[in-house]
Amino acid sequence: MEVTQHLPAPVSPKRSLPRTPWLHALLHRLQSAPPSSPGLLDRRALALRATEVGALLRARGLGAGQSCLIVDEAPGFTLAAVLGAWLVGARPAVHASTMASGGSEALLASLQRLRGLLGGPCPVLVPMAVAAGAPGLDFLLGVPDSSDVTPLPSDRWHIPKPSELAYFQLSSGTTGSSKAIAIRWSAFMAQLDVLENVTCRARRLASWLPLNHDFGFTFILAALCRYDALALTRPADFMADPLGWLRSVASMRADHVLMPPFALSYVLRRVEAGALAALDLRSVQQIHVGGESVHPGEAARFLAALAPAGLGRRSIVVGYGLGEATCATHLCDADGTPVAQITRGPFTPGSAVHLRGVHTLGALPELPATELFVSSVGRPGRRVRCWLVDSEGAPVDEERRFGEVVIDGPMLADGYLRAPGTIELLPRGGVRTGDVGFHHEGQLYLVDRRGNLIIRRGCNYLARELETQVARAFGVHHGRVLVVDTDLQDPESELVVVLQHEGPLDRAETAARMAELDLPVPISAVYRLAARTHTRTSCGKKRYAWLRHLIATGELRPEFTLSLGSRSVDVDRASAEATGRFTRSPGSRSVAVDRALAEALAGLGCAAARPEDRLREGLGLDSLTQVELMSALASKLGVTLTVDALVAARTVAELRALLVQAPVGDGERFEQTVHARVLAEIPQMLVDVDEQRGRSLRVEGRWVEDFASCNYLAMDLDEQVMASVGPAIARWGAHPSWTRAVASPAIYRELERALAELVDAPDVLCFPTITLLHAGVLPVLCGAGALLVDTAAHASIQ
Repeated sequence: MEVTQHLPAPVSPKRSLPRTPWLHALLHRLQSAPPSSPGLLDRRALALRATEVGALLRARGLGAGQSCLIVDEAPGFTLAAVLGAWLVGARPAVHASTMASGGSEALLASLQRLRGLLGGPCPVLVPMAVAAGAPGLDFLLGVPDSSDVTPLPSDRWHIPKPSELAYFQLSSGTTGSSKAIAIRWSAFMAQLDVLENVTCRARRLASWLPLNHDFGFTFILAALCRYDALALTRPADFMADPLGWLRSVASMRADHVLMPPFALSYVLRRVEAGALAALDLRSVQQIHVGGESVHPGEAARFLAALAPAGLGRRSIVVGYGLGEATCATHLCDADGTPVAQITRGPFTPGSAVHLRGVHTLGALPELPATELFVSSVGRPGRRVRCWLVDSEGAPVDEERRFGEVVIDGPMLADGYLRAPGTIELLPRGGVRTGDVGFHHEGQLYLVDRRGNLIIRRGCNYLARELETQVARAFGVHHGRVLVVDTDLQDPESELVVVLQHEGPLDRAETAARMAELDLPVPISAVYRLAARTHTRTSCGKKRYAWLRHLIATGELRPEFTLSLGSRSVDVDRASAEATGRFTRSPGSRSVAVDRALAEALAGLGCAAARPEDRLREGLGLDSLTQVELMSALASKLGVTLTVDALVAARTVAELRALLVQAPVGDGERFEQTVHARVLAEIPQMLVDVDEQRGRSLRVEGRWVEDFASCNYLAMDLDEQVMASVGPAIARWGAHPSWTRAVASPAIYRELERALAELVDAPDVLCFPTITLLHAGVLPVLCGAGALLVDTAAHASIQ
């Protein structure tokens, strides 16, 4: 594959050029492993089988730089096939199992497509039993459980270079078909460095994560040379008997466990509470959860249900990563996963986060309807660089502001394979992940993917939050409900509900349940999928893009449509004309907000306001007018509004969303309490200094050192300056009665001459205010034709 010339120089991490390559060292370690107990991975047998697979591939004519596919039918088989491919210098790509692919026909179709993408002979490695069941497919290479073939000798093992492509990571298929992500050995070695801090903490690992998933693939390969014992199970075995799998975890006394987030709720649904309490899980120190966002409420219920079994309240450890970064980029600390409590929406990149508190998964408080929990995914791993950007791509430097996550570092993949020998390179300077989150105290908190955010009238809504409300109305688990934006490029596109249901939906009952909902956005149709349809990937991600494609092509048709007109409540015509075409939901709260907002805007001379209009720039509402507007709305609606709302609501639509979600409270006292709220949110304003001695201050009886002085020239305590104040006031008064545009008192020139001598300048010009300084000096410094905007300190423009 001739792509090296188009790529940046590969990064060689500290352990990518040892005397003994990592691959060879791993095989030697596996060969010298002690005998394994029943139910655990036999590492000696794994090493032998890997060398046999290498010999089979060499006999098949596969060599360095060529690709092969491996179907993940069993963990031991997949690991042996990957290691065997590496021993001959091949580039493996691990594909989902037959079951995870949706059956034999779907599997073969996907394999045929990927073989054309990878190019070359590209054999497909499967267990011998699978190959025997599909005669006539010469690209299938059946691998027997035991072989008479002579193992590939160590002197013929390939020695990988950091710049070589190591493997292709197949994406999880949220868009309907897998993409092949090209990953070099240097990136894979950097990924092992990221995971080293985790895998060195424990001795016994249990996992049922599929190895076609990046989290399972990299974590298990890192664990092979670090854990003393591994129990690896197929996902199908866990799904069939989750209690049996938990019993195996208890019997092997595992201290680390791997599972995707949806497994937490799956265990609670499938296993009775008494059976869970009877387990002995005291050995489990950490449950590593990755691959998708964790639902904090479900994680808390999982911990509570297994607390009688001895599972610690801080045992769930969440991680984050993406295939484009080889895998993991963030990991929570060993002492558990923090959970932020924030106000719902808007989640627009660049907007402020309304943080109400930080908790742990094992001790979550009751959650008001206007707030939600967001779990941390930890801090960046070794040499991982992470930052956030707003909707325009500008960095979001402040903590507690939403932004799209950007990742950079030596573990980044090359890019996507678009054709044999052709890689579409990832952009330099970081990869935009499409995930929206925020930072708090160095931790990254993820809200959702941008594609899963429902954006209407300038406001963002979480699909998973809407799905939870719909699921509650239908009495089903939220995993069986998807709220899909049918066209991400069209802000007026229809929103639909996709419901997994075994039989046809009862029209009257479904319409009644939908009518009961008070969603902030309208739903136009309900679709039904068979209960066993794969709406999730193997790691639990919902396949929104795939469903969007089915709806667009007509392959999936609505069970019935909802009449939006019949569900809307008429409002006063003048109010409707005043506010424009606001989206209405069926609840009376939304209608009341529309009416109150229309009346308040009309009273301020903004009768023609549209949802997308900006309050300050578009409607010309200054800060005082915005306070007046918020006061009137709080009084009309009887809701409690915080000062943060004044800052967060940038458009009419965002203001409407805040009003819909605002808690009912003492709204009529907004005008009287706004100052108190400002003081509460800025407690420094209540600090009184009782006494000052030089730079030492007495505050509430305690002496502290002053590091907050705004006297940039440090002249506030200068003896000569202080001695001159009294005579100057006696001669000139407290302030000159004219501006310098009219005349300057002689004391000004005396001050300027003294300052010029102090700083050794030809001359000095003093301005009594920052405003005059900006108006008088900045235009001269910038020159003609320049525009200077100060957004950091003084909110000015020149």
